[in-house]
Amino acid sequence: MTRKTKLALATGVVVVVEVVAWGWMLTHQACGYPLANLLAFLTAVMLAPLTWLTVYEGGGES
Repeated sequence: MTRKTKLALATGVVVVVEVVAWGWMLTHQACGYPLANLLAFLTAVMLAPLTWLTVYEGGGES
């Protein structure tokens, strides 16, 4: 897989994960689902961007 393909796939996955996480947080009450909202927040703010950066900074390595 080329670097460009990896970056495109990672970007697509990150966008989908971000949309789902933000959608969850905006449509569910925090008091009803506190742990799920915490996980969605951490995913949207930390996990998804770090995944993308890992692929982006990885270069052309296989």
